Formats: sequence, structure tokens, C-alpha cells
Amino acid sequence: MRSFELILFRHGDKLLNPPSDPPLSPLGLAKAESLALQLEKDSRRPSVLWSSPKLRAQQSFSSASEKLGIPLKESPLLLEAQHEETPLHFENRIEKFVTFLAATPSEIHYACSHYDWVIRFSELGLGSRIYNYPQCMHWKPFQFVHYQIESLFLSAQDGFEWKAEVLRSGVIEPNTKP
Repeated sequence: MRSFELILFRHGDKLLNPPSDPPLSPLGLAKAESLALQLEKDSRRPSVLWSSPKLRAQQSFSSASEKLGIPLKESPLLLEAQHEETPLHFENRIEKFVTFLAATPSEIHYACSHYDWVIRFSELGLGSRIYNYPQCMHWKPFQFVHYQIESLFLSAQDGFEWKAEVLRSGVIEPNTKP
């Protein structure tokens, strides 16, 4: 059994009426800067920031990556559901990301994805317990949930099993000066 933490973010606020891969809005960029400042104060930092390849997800972590020198890596496993993708394939992609994280030595991971991805991850990890966590059923821009993941590698025949527990949650807001 392997235990690790995942702080999962939905990307920041994006521009309205944008191109197919919209950037963050000025509010989204301000929230990304706030995340970087919050991470600066945190003694437990991830060794990598994982992001969907979409611009808005990358921009959500780019300020933290630059300020703290933490590599920002893209993973297509974090993309939102694709038009040609079946629900089962989408779930398998989420499970593949969890399996990947379980196999890495890091104790804490940060990942930024999209609304449908974070919702489905929560449903898969929490199961019917999701109803105890309303914050996991609707995600605002730049919302995060800090999960404790328990993973169990079974046999090659039985595959991989995991479950999640919610440690805390919140929404990154722009810094305001008093």
C-alpha cells in the first residue's frame, strides 16, 4: 500500500468568448500569482507541478513554477474528456494518472485540470462518500481539494485500487492589500 497527497486544482478563471484554448483572464492571472505567494510560505512543496496541456491550466501554475523553481510538466492524462472518448476511456485515463503518481517517490503532488476531470476524479476516489463533501461536487475556478490517496497494487490480474479522503479545500483568491 502507498499513501500520498494530491492537491488538485481546477484551472483559474478564463477569458469569456475565447479561442478554442483560452488563456486566463486578468482575475485568473491574479489568482495564479496568489497561489505562488501561498506556496512560497508553505514548507511542504511538490517537486513537480502537473498540468493539463491546455493554456489556462498551464498559466494557473506558471507563476508558482517561475517564482519557486518548481518544474511545470504537462500531462495529456489531465485533459478534459475528449469528444471521441468514451466515459470508460476517460475514467481509465484518470486512473492511469493516479497510478502514475502512486509510482513516483514524491509524498505531495499538485495537479491542475478541468471541471469534468476534477469532478470525475472526486467521484472515483470518494465513491458514494462524495455526498459528504459538497465542495467536491461543483468546482469553482481555482478551487482546490487536498486529498490523501491510499493506493493498493494488487496482482497484475486484479489491477490497482485506490481511494481518496478529503483533508481540506478552498478557493484561491487574489491578494488584496489592506
